[in-house]
Amino acid sequence: MFACLFIFNVSNSRAQEQQAPQEDIASIALAVVMPQSIEGLSDGNVARLGTKMAAILTNNGVASVDEDQTFIIYPKFEIVDVKETAATLKKITVANCNLSLFIQQTSTKVIFASFTKTVIGSGFSRTEAISNAVSQISAGDAGITKFIARGKEKIVLYYQQNCAQFIKKAD
Repeated sequence: MFACLFIFNVSNSRAQEQQAPQEDIASIALAVVMPQSIEGLSDGNVARLGTKMAAILTNNGVASVDEDQTFIIYPKFEIVDVKETAATLKKITVANCNLSLFIQQTSTKVIFASFTKTVIGSGFSRTEAISNAVSQISAGDAGITKFIARGKEKIVLYYQQNCAQFIKKAD
């Protein structure tokens, strides 16, 4: 009820605005929820991906480590293709992977935003190429930054537009 009242006040004071106010967007904390394992990734690479996700969130506002957070961001890492090339005397392995990110409300399972980025890694083995692909994910990536901002804007606008329904349901 408190959260809805806060958003209701924001909605009343800024009902004419089309975009969510920056202070409302900045106050939304996202928690990283990592899967226990990801097919094709070592436990070390899953841990590195989790660390990168936390860095991405702290670079883009407020991060939470509490999985009971209202809003979460979770990654899916998919190894699309792994090929060996004979461009040099030693074979090089190239891993083509997709990193997909989702911002979701935990209680309703509503997904507010999704984002997919292709990352490519190379090395002298499959394991090294995949590890290199994980390393290509940058905490300062402009596309990820826009995705997180857009996701937070959608959350605020969703609550602004539906606050009357939430108050009615709470009564």
